[in-house]
Amino acid sequence: MDAFIKWLWGIASRVYYIFSTIYSTVVDVVMHAWAWVNNKASEAYQSAISWAQSRINDIRAWANSQIDYIRSVVNNVKSGIWNDVVSWVNDKITDVRVSIALVRQLFDRVPDLAKEWGKYFADQVREYARLGLQELVSNINRVVDSNSWLSAIKSNLLYVTSPDFLSKIKTLLDTGFNNLSTFISDPVGFAVASIFPIFVDIFCYAIGYGLGTINETLPPIPAWGANNSNNGGSGTDIPSTGQISAPCSPLYVSGYTYTPNTGHYGVDFGIGMGQAIYAAHNGKVILVQSGSSGYGNNIIIESDKLWSRYAHLQSFNVTAGQTVSAGAKIAAGDSTGNSTGAHLHFELKINGNFVNPVSYL
Repeated sequence: MDAFIKWLWGIASRVYYIFSTIYSTVVDVVMHAWAWVNNKASEAYQSAISWAQSRINDIRAWANSQIDYIRSVVNNVKSGIWNDVVSWVNDKITDVRVSIALVRQLFDRVPDLAKEWGKYFADQVREYARLGLQELVSNINRVVDSNSWLSAIKSNLLYVTSPDFLSKIKTLLDTGFNNLSTFISDPVGFAVASIFPIFVDIFCYAIGYGLGTINETLPPIPAWGANNSNNGGSGTDIPSTGQISAPCSPLYVSGYTYTPNTGHYGVDFGIGMGQAIYAAHNGKVILVQSGSSGYGNNIIIESDKLWSRYAHLQSFNVTAGQTVSAGAKIAAGDSTGNSTGAHLHFELKINGNFVNPVSYL
């Protein structure tokens, strides 16, 4: 077993190393690409600035030469055409100024163009990296899925990191911590609470045995112990006539019997906390009710001729309106409502009249 665990740990370590290496490589590629993009954008920006400055200097030199030429003409020509010359000079100066303004606009646009180009190139690099990572992950998944043990490791890793599993672990830790805190703060009370359900089962069974009638023969008191405390003990099963299915198993009377003259229209069968409860006949669930008194949590199932109630339940496996078959699990038993210990209170009607369930089991 140790060798297998070491082998499994080695495989997991290699898988982790491969994933880490791939991740580091992809990160290095993206970072180098980004640095390259920034460098190229900076070079383009500086080149544009140098080119614009050179063009401005050329225009300035040309403008100065034109102005010098005009001044020389003006100085040499002092005649009646002076106004025409002045007008021509002004036109030239205006043209030069317009040219300089256009160059300045182009110069001001260069940084924005460089940034836009750099952003576009960076987006292309990111998209290429994303597609590459997707393809890499897809290839890894194909390799893992094609290998049974790698697929099992993947499934286990996904399960142990799922919110449902983590929630169960948290609940388990919280329960353990609460139990430990209770034990530390009140060890005697904790011990009493732990053995109280077993004591209640024994006590209720003794009461039920003492209240037995001539119509039902109770089985002998079972010997409670570690092997049978969860199912309420053993006993002689009530014979079945096959008319309805047993709502629990094993089937023995552990408390009150069918005594309609006292208002008890059902039979109390001994069960353990959380024991499965089954539908006694086919029918439709007409009631799923939660309560802390009376019947407690209880279910009623009805068909054309049969009607049955299952009381003092812990939880439900059906909902109102659902159709169930005989023998289907409908709930888990407990001791909710007016109850002194875990048992199933079972009532049965045939054609609308209460009957003794024991006579039909």
